[in-house]
Amino acid sequence: ELKTKATGLAVGAAACLALGYFWSIWFPLNKKMWTSSYVLVAAGWSLAVFTLAYWTMDLCGWGKGSGKSLQRTRTDRSYHRCFFTSYPTQGSGCM
Repeated sequence: ELKTKATGLAVGAAACLALGYFWSIWFPLNKKMWTSSYVLVAAGWSLAVFTLAYWTMDLCGWGKGSGKSLQRTRTDRSYHRCFFTSYPTQGSGCM
């Protein structure tokens, strides 16, 4: 089941990248305007990086047994809210 998920993620990444670069023939890759081709390419690269992380952590077992560093704590969640959202939530300890 894990290999099927990883394969699906990789196929999705390749499809987004292929469609985005093909679509850029008519709609140029333009981050400032967020063209549809740019969105597809950005999603494809993001999905590719996520696939690589999923493969290394879940399929290869890299990072298992690291103990406390992998446990979800309140600090981890506030770090995530602070750095991975556009507007930190009040009381997250970011500001």
